[in-house]
Amino acid sequence: MIALKLLTTLILILILVVVLLLGLTPLLDRFRRTVLRRILVDVTDVLNRHDIEYWADFGTLLGLIRQGDIILGDKDVDLCVLDAERPRVMAAYADFAARGYWLTGEGGAAGKLMRVFDLRSPFYADIYPYLANGETVASVLDPRDDAPTRLVSAKENVAFRGALISTPREAEPLLEYRYGPSFRIPRRNDKGRAGGAGPWHSLSQDLEASALFVWFFLRYALGVRPGRA
Repeated sequence: MIALKLLTTLILILILVVVLLLGLTPLLDRFRRTVLRRILVDVTDVLNRHDIEYWADFGTLLGLIRQGDIILGDKDVDLCVLDAERPRVMAAYADFAARGYWLTGEGGAAGKLMRVFDLRSPFYADIYPYLANGETVASVLDPRDDAPTRLVSAKENVAFRGALISTPREAEPLLEYRYGPSFRIPRRNDKGRAGGAGPWHSLSQDLEASALFVWFFLRYALGVRPGRA
């Protein structure tokens, strides 16, 4: 009987925590979009100043093309480079640091992408490296992220909040390739060809984001920052 009451209490506490975390989502969406706007401008400005060839892709490109902004609910900034540019990106470490960012070349679960952490928030920009492979640019992370070379080779700048963001000239065909012909219809947390869609996927993504947000500020209060042990 005692065990049943304890289990019931734990379940109720878990439900309460989930409800509270999901309740943060609308506020977190707006706060995160404000920060991601700054991150996109700052990170691309450093890349532009170093003449590094890159392009906005995935959710960042989708937002720029579809609504001229960061998508409300997007979790990070997505940029891509050919892997040959990796040394030049890493050489810009000091410039990122001077703006309040920490650059690592071992970001993500696989430790293969470049990630630029904002030291003032839990958010970041991912810089995905690609290998030139004839008619395809091949992701070093996931073959589902590969793309036809013809869709990313030519670039053009898109104005965004006083900055110039490099995007593929064939942006709409690229987005159709990644997300399908209905890419202009908003679908929260849609990962396109990379997998992950539907209400349960979206719910889990939002729950994880809220939990990480709370965890970051608890660590921040204790003086822990990205790049510190």
